[in-house]
Amino acid sequence: MADVEWQRSFAGLSWRLRPRFGWLDAPLGARNPRRRGRGSGGAGGGGGTCASGATQCGDACVQTDSNGEHCGNAIGRSLYNDLPVNEALPDGNEHRLSKAKMSALRSLSTEMRIDCRGGDYLLTTATNLFAGEGGPSSNFNYAKIAYTEAALKGNKLTNATLCTWFVGPQDGGTGSWHVDEHYQDTCGLPDYPWTGAAITSVDSDLFTTDSASIDTLGHECHMAGAVRHVMLR
Repeated sequence: MADVEWQRSFAGLSWRLRPRFGWLDAPLGARNPRRRGRGSGGAGGGGGTCASGATQCGDACVQTDSNGEHCGNAIGRSLYNDLPVNEALPDGNEHRLSKAKMSALRSLSTEMRIDCRGGDYLLTTATNLFAGEGGPSSNFNYAKIAYTEAALKGNKLTNATLCTWFVGPQDGGTGSWHVDEHYQDTCGLPDYPWTGAAITSVDSDLFTTDSASIDTLGHECHMAGAVRHVMLR
C-alpha cells in the first residue's frame, strides 16, 4: 500500500513518512497545521537543495511564513488539489506527491485507509481518493461514502455509509476528509452511527488533524502530537 498523507498536529511536531504494515511507502502528502518551520533539502522532481529554514516548492526555495508553514500550506489540503511539495524527499519533514503520481497510485490500488496510528480508522475504496473534487470550497462539499470498516473509540462498523466532508480550513471547510457523528443527518443518515449516542463532543471533525473543532473527549486524531496517515493499497 501507499502512504498517502501524514498529518501531525497540535504539538508543533514535524512530519515524517515510513513504511507501515505492508502499505507501500509512497506518501502523497503531509500536514502539521501548527508546525514550527524546519528546513529540508531536495527538489520536487529534481535534486536541488534549500538552505536551512526553507522548503522546495516547485522550482523555488520558500522561507517559513508567519504561521510556520511552507508552500502556501499545501500539505494537508484536500487531496484532489495538485500541490506537490518535496516530491523527491518522502522521508522529509514536508512531503506531498503531485496529483499525477497520486492518480497513478490510485489506479494500482483497491483500498484507502485513514488512521492516526491507533485504533480509530476508516477503510474505503481507493477510488474515493479525490472525493469532493469539483465541489464547493466550503463545508457544503460533502457526500455519502461507503466504508468497509470504520472504527472509533473501540466501536467498529462494517459496510457502513457515513456522511463525509472533504475541505479543510485553508479552503473554507473545517477539516480535510472528516466525519462528524453529530451531523450525519446532513446526508439523510442517522446521527451517532457507532453507538446510537454521542461518543465525541459536539461539532468534532473526526479523522483529521486540521480540525476546526476538536473532540474534547479524546479522539486519537485530536491528541497532542497526533499523526494522521492516508494510505492506499
